[in-house]
Amino acid sequence: MAKQRVTKEDWIEIGFNALIESGYSALRAESLCKSAGTTKGSFYWHFEDLPDYKSTLLDHWKSNVIQHLDELKQEDNAAPRKLEKLAKSMCAIEEPMQEARAERAIRAWALEEPIAEAAIAETDSARKTYASVLLSSIGLSNPEITEAMYATFVGLNESRGQSDVDQASIISTLLAAFIALAES
Repeated sequence: MAKQRVTKEDWIEIGFNALIESGYSALRAESLCKSAGTTKGSFYWHFEDLPDYKSTLLDHWKSNVIQHLDELKQEDNAAPRKLEKLAKSMCAIEEPMQEARAERAIRAWALEEPIAEAAIAETDSARKTYASVLLSSIGLSNPEITEAMYATFVGLNESRGQSDVDQASIISTLLAAFIALAES
């Protein structure tokens, strides 16, 4: 029986599944090929080497984050609703849980490898810039507010599933406090 051809997109999905389930140390050609039921030749057909593969995974993730930000920017919602959607997407309240799990795994990877650290820095910067614009539009231009809010969003994602706290309620309460602060 012939083995099924594994596409570049398949390899990306396989990599994210391995990353989510086993952490960044699972991103090894041999274990990925075993998981895919194929040979290393298939892997190296699509990727020059393991660093190229890791870079491709991170580029794919960053692209998804930026695309989501662009979609939020295009929505016809007021700034508070956009902030709420940004927070909920980071915590996978309105988005698939797989996205939040991937982000947690990439943040853990970023503690060990500069390539992942750079990807996190890039996406964090894009999100914070957007959040800052939204906060400024409601009268909160202090950059420390953006940092505090963003740290809360990241923390909520990191702690997801570890407590009985309703994250959507936390986000709503935090944003209501920011709006009240802006109106005072």
